[in-house]
Amino acid sequence: MSAPTIGVFDSGFGGLTVLRSLLARMPSARYAFVGDTARLPYGSKSRRTIARYAAESAQFLVRQQSAEFLVIACNTASALALDAIKDAVPVPVLGVIEPGADAAKAATQSGDVLVIATDATVHSHAYAAACQARGLRALEKACPLLVPLVEEGWTGPDDAPQTEVTRRVIRIYLDEVLSDAAAHGMQPDTLLLGCTHYPLLRPLLEAAVPAGMRVIDSADSAADAAAKQFNGRASAPANETEVNYYFNSAHQLSKEKSILKNSSDQYISDPSNPVPYTAKVQGRRNNEYMVEDQNFAASRNDVLVYESPVLNEDMTIAGPILADLYTSISTTDADFIVKLIDVVPADEINQANPTKDPVSGDFQRLVRAEVMRGKFRNNYVHPEPFVPGKISEVKINLNDVCHTFKKGHKIMVQVQSSWFPLVDMNPQKFMRIPDA
Repeated sequence: MSAPTIGVFDSGFGGLTVLRSLLARMPSARYAFVGDTARLPYGSKSRRTIARYAAESAQFLVRQQSAEFLVIACNTASALALDAIKDAVPVPVLGVIEPGADAAKAATQSGDVLVIATDATVHSHAYAAACQARGLRALEKACPLLVPLVEEGWTGPDDAPQTEVTRRVIRIYLDEVLSDAAAHGMQPDTLLLGCTHYPLLRPLLEAAVPAGMRVIDSADSAADAAAKQFNGRASAPANETEVNYYFNSAHQLSKEKSILKNSSDQYISDPSNPVPYTAKVQGRRNNEYMVEDQNFAASRNDVLVYESPVLNEDMTIAGPILADLYTSISTTDADFIVKLIDVVPADEINQANPTKDPVSGDFQRLVRAEVMRGKFRNNYVHPEPFVPGKISEVKINLNDVCHTFKKGHKIMVQVQSSWFPLVDMNPQKFMRIPDA
């Protein structure tokens, strides 16, 4: 039986805590993740707005990413929009509220549970109802400042002034909810994190709760519930195989080394006419280039393009990517940028967007990219010039990735020596670039 494709949705990057737990339990599954940071936070919005946003993201995961199971890694959406999401898509949907309450039931001995969450989740009383159905008493506390603190990265290190701000905010919230619990005659021994952003604050929370109180992470409990639903379909270790692709003289990516000796490809990199990082005219740098069609770069003479044959089955890559280039240049310094690209056929794009004008060309989706400033190819402490005309090895470690190239797609690699102004211009002389 094939491994499932699981869609994971959150209002921000807190849902990555759920994805991390899912990967640990079902490493063979395929994953598609949406973090709706453009419309963050959900916790302060109306039920109708949350339902609309969540349903749109769920439909994207099912229709365009082929998800056959959805995990709603957003407590607010789980509390306020789970029914709307289930109505919007034809696949099973799992929220985080019920699994979280199950985990609290298993952890508590006193039967009294504290829940911290966003305003919207608390006002829905979804956790209180789920805990009550399991014979527990739950006291909910809204902590609206914690999500913005996590999104800003104010979670560590311990001695950073920003971390001290977060620590004090946590202390205030916990003092308030513990005081309320005492006033209600409760003896809580379990703190349930009712937001998937909060596990990123777990060390600070565990240091702040009373001795003996257990901290329950709804991300882990949701991942456990998802794994049980699949009954082992994706729990077996992944069939991992290292794959090497080689450039050949026909500008193809091939799993076979070229039999031609001394073959090479060349391009002229002109510092006065650099390859831009985007085809758009921008007043300031933004992150839209990460989802922009890379055709604009592939059409340039100073970009080398290598493409695989059309894939006859899905191919998932996971882990580190190493680009190993053997270069020879006519100057004493140069940058090398390698881009890994998923070539999506035009037919697939048109089918996914039937209301839009049809496109005629394939879409080149950027998967990963990295730059190596050539002078640091051997050592980041002691830069070295290139010797003109001499072959030098340049290794470029691209960031880890987990991405599935679908059947019918192609794998593309682009190589270039500028990416302006995302990377400042290299004058192609061995010198301090700020002095150029």
